[in-house]
Amino acid sequence: MSKKQIWPIVMILVVIVGAVMLIESFFPENPDLKYSDFAKCLAVKGWTMYGTSTCPHCAEQKAMFKDAFRYINYVGCDVHPEKCVEENISAVPTWTGLGGERITGTVPLEELSRLSGCELPK
Repeated sequence: MSKKQIWPIVMILVVIVGAVMLIESFFPENPDLKYSDFAKCLAVKGWTMYGTSTCPHCAEQKAMFKDAFRYINYVGCDVHPEKCVEENISAVPTWTGLGGERITGTVPLEELSRLSGCELPK
């Protein structure tokens, strides 16, 4: 192959590598799961968060966990109102524990850690 024949192939490879890098920047391979062990511990210990999809404080609480919120026991009162009535949830967000603990409002993760005994990551 001559240099004239190799040059277009090199340019195509450069474009392909650049496109792959651009796509990966929009779809990160590793979501932010820094709080995954903490969230899993809360779930194992029976802690549940009650909220709604329109509640800004609920959104703020969820954001504290980042992608690890997927591990939280969560009940959407707008989706399952009967569960929230059963638990006498009158304000959201509300966290409940198996021991009857109940805390309402956006709760700092340090406070959830103290109440639950689950360790926060450093």
